[in-house]
Amino acid sequence: MSRLTIQQEIFSILGIKEPVLLGEGSESQAYEYTADKVVKIYKGPVERDNLDHLCSIYAWLSTHHLPFAVPEIYAIEQHEDTVYLIEKKLVGRPISTVYARLQTNERQRLLSNYLKAVRHLQGVTLPTQPYGSIFHAPGQSPVPYQSWRQFLRETAPLKLPQTQDDLRQEGIDVARLLETFLQDIENVPDTPEKNFVHGDYFFGNVLVDDKLKISAVLDVSWWSVVGDHLMDIAGAVMFLDLYEYVTPQEITSLTRQALALYGPEILTAIRVYGVYYSLLLSDCKLFDPAAYSWSIKRLREYMQ
Repeated sequence: MSRLTIQQEIFSILGIKEPVLLGEGSESQAYEYTADKVVKIYKGPVERDNLDHLCSIYAWLSTHHLPFAVPEIYAIEQHEDTVYLIEKKLVGRPISTVYARLQTNERQRLLSNYLKAVRHLQGVTLPTQPYGSIFHAPGQSPVPYQSWRQFLRETAPLKLPQTQDDLRQEGIDVARLLETFLQDIENVPDTPEKNFVHGDYFFGNVLVDDKLKISAVLDVSWWSVVGDHLMDIAGAVMFLDLYEYVTPQEITSLTRQALALYGPEILTAIRVYGVYYSLLLSDCKLFDPAAYSWSIKRLREYMQ
């Protein structure tokens, strides 16, 4: 049975006659359900233990008095091999759906709020947890990494057995890329403060209200890790390049704001973590061409 057919059956089960897509991330899609609830449908396999853990993480995040909301899960359901969640409906719309219509001064204000919001995650720490992924992949056990660099070194190449041929066809010298990147990892902290890193902080996962204030941050996922807070700051900047309607001048402006706050370390973070994400997104050529194109562009620029 196709994924689309299963999705339509889920809508039927829930009584959703005209599905309205509210947002989409790398792992799932969110649709309107009721006046105060949404349904989040996963695109691929997901471990039940991870979803139970996700519930506890959202509850834990809500205790940190962040200036924006985070999801609340009411129920975990499954139809055939597809898992879906019933979640609290949060106020706001994804930045990705409103940004292109804004005036220049509104865009500048929103970008400042966007960067300001993610900075609050620096106060969310997990000092007793090992570095690395908060969740584990289906069928695998979590790995307790002793350092942040070890986590980066061991996880960045994981997709290469499946994607190195595609990368070579794109003109990328995979061996030289990996050698350069592994050396470059030495330029990021080995044992940074153990921050909660959202890992997927981009326009599609951030809701904004009518006053252009950040109202919610969505989708804690397998991208979420314990590690260097600058990974989220770097992501906020470099993921702007996913959108054609974001101008080079706006990307430069946000980079300068981050540079003023964090110093030259943020430029190192953008370079290193940009390659890290690009390697892990190198398998999405068919199901997320935009992210694949972004990753190829990043890798080519890195090797120049």
